[in-house]
Amino acid sequence: MNIGEFKLSNGRLLGSIATRTIDLPRLGLRPVESANDKAPLYEIVALNVGNRWVQVGALWEAVVKNTTGAPRSPGAEGVR
Repeated sequence: MNIGEFKLSNGRLLGSIATRTIDLPRLGLRPVESANDKAPLYEIVALNVGNRWVQVGALWEAVVKNTTGAPRSPGAEGVR
């Protein structure tokens, strides 16, 4: 299921997320620099009423395992 879309615009990842009950029309992705393997890749940020970017979530990379339990490459068939 795809609930949003982000595009590179002037060197920044900007986009939106929308569901039946949530509409976030202007979001940004800010890279997270961490040595921790479990850290997210990006912070999801949105403009607040004071026109400041604030963190509203985080985005992790999904790792899909095949039936043997070994990680599959991100380009493998069936990975979204």
